Parts: sequence; structure tokens; C-alpha cells
Amino acid sequence: MLDYNTISSFHLIDKQDVCSVIIECDEKISKLIEDYCTIIKSGKFDFDTKAELKQIMNKIQGYIVEIRVKKLISNKPWKFKDIYDINLDLYIVPKENIKNYYNVTGFIAENKEALFY
Repeated sequence: MLDYNTISSFHLIDKQDVCSVIIECDEKISKLIEDYCTIIKSGKFDFDTKAELKQIMNKIQGYIVEIRVKKLISNKPWKFKDIYDINLDLYIVPKENIKNYYNVTGFIAENKEALFY
């Protein structure tokens, strides 16, 4: 007999082994990030503002890829906090550096020209 509790808790990728990376590949995501940061830095967090932040973050999700931690070790992108001074548990590949981190096949795990810090 099948144990549905076990089946429903099965995950192909353990979320602890991946990091979320925003790929800033076009002006649309750049604008979403700018809007998100502007609202956060305004310090206004009423119900409507929180709803707007949630809508923006839902749109940003379309630009986020999950990368295994092992692949990030040799080609680590920037932390969102380091660029935008907002504490989000995300990494980001800025559009100026996209060729060093992302191509048509996905995230580039190794790049000799990448920035290390």
C-alpha cells in the first residue's frame, strides 16, 4: 500500500542545497527591482504597500533560477544586499555581467573572468 504522506513530502531537489539567483536579463526585471527597492526604502509598510510588494515579488519570481550551492562556489554572483543594500536572501546577476554567469543553456558554473569576493 502506498504511503501518501511519504510521497507528498518527497522533493527531487533539497531546498537546502540550492540558492535563488535573480537573472537581470532585461529592462522589465530592472524596473521591478527598482520599484521593490524604492518601496522598501520608503519605510511605509501598510496593508496596501505590503500587497504591492508581494505583487512585485511574484513578478520577480519569473526571473529567479534555483542554482545548486556546488555550482555557485566557482562562479558566485553578487548578494542582493551588496548591490541594493536590502537584506534579501537572494543572489543577483546584474545585466552588465550576465554573459559571465548565464547563457542559453543556463547558469555558467565556471568562469575564469568572474568576480570573486
